[in-house]
Amino acid sequence: MAMRLFMKGELAGLRSAMREAISSFAEVSSKYRDLDMPGYTHYQRAMPTSCGVWLGSFADALGDAMPFVDALGTMLDQNPLGSASGFGIRNFPVDRDLTAELLSFARVQENPIYAAFSRGYFENVFLQTFSQPALCLLRFASDLLLFSTAEFSFVRIAEKFSTGSSIMPQKRNPDTVEVLRGKLCAYLSLQNQVQGLVSGLPSGYHRAFSLLKRPFFEALDVISDSLKIAAMLASSIAFNESALKRAMTEELFVTERVYDYVKRGVPFREAYGMVKREFMASLDKSGASK
Repeated sequence: MAMRLFMKGELAGLRSAMREAISSFAEVSSKYRDLDMPGYTHYQRAMPTSCGVWLGSFADALGDAMPFVDALGTMLDQNPLGSASGFGIRNFPVDRDLTAELLSFARVQENPIYAAFSRGYFENVFLQTFSQPALCLLRFASDLLLFSTAEFSFVRIAEKFSTGSSIMPQKRNPDTVEVLRGKLCAYLSLQNQVQGLVSGLPSGYHRAFSLLKRPFFEALDVISDSLKIAAMLASSIAFNESALKRAMTEELFVTERVYDYVKRGVPFREAYGMVKREFMASLDKSGASK
């Protein structure tokens, strides 16, 4: 019972943190919607996109996770009180509807065995629900670290999120983003621990349930802090527009030439071959002129 009430309270805080993160990504996405940047596949420059589209992808990913967060709230909002050790007590009547009302639950968790089964099961579903936002923020952190390197220099991470080097006075290190990425990887491991602890257990109470609390509480701290830090990182992000402009090289626009032919009625595969030959010929000509 105490754990169920605790999870309901924690979910309310996490739902608020999710909305704040979505708002931060959406706001900065709108601000930079017209600032061009290369899109990458296989770590290679592929097609043109914009900084706004890149940042908006995280707002949309977190937004798509919200219905699962809401569904988790519905799942948690069941009163298990009165299920006793998981089988109820048939000769001792309990007004479970009254206790549900007094404890602000939406309904009673009717089946007493399911009420016991939900110990650990609900914790696992809780962490699984937030594994999707964790994966989203992991990608954001990885992108941010890559795009802030001197080799890219697309993004400037605010100084308050970095630290000085131990022996190299010219360097500042994006420690906050690195720790964010590491913590989110740890979150997925903690979720796996919780799932592993309840996997394969038969119905009924088991002393192993006491081992759930440490990884569950730790995981809650990680995802709560990560959502807040990601929102702050998104809000403070700055771009190196000159580096982005230099990176918008000719090959990014080759696919657009293919579709220019397609719009004129040329079959895609034929247009693909034509443009490839044109582009390779231009490279050969450029190399020869050098």
